[in-house]
Amino acid sequence: GCDAELALATDKATVLELIDGRLGLLDAVRADRLLLRGAMRSVADFHDGLMAYLDGAVRCPSFPPLLDRYRRGA
Repeated sequence: GCDAELALATDKATVLELIDGRLGLLDAVRADRLLLRGAMRSVADFHDGLMAYLDGAVRCPSFPPLLDRYRRGA
């Protein structure tokens, strides 16, 4: 079994809309485009971690090529 504190399920289109800022995390959850299951603290920590990751990603010179490869499915 898995003792994960948080379960997440989504699709590539939703991930890209989150990265591009066209969709907020709460809106994705409310629209059933992103499933988060776990304790409220774990969900809040995930949100904070995702926002920190995306904030850092836009400043990282190697992120645009990685994102481009993800968009192309490479």
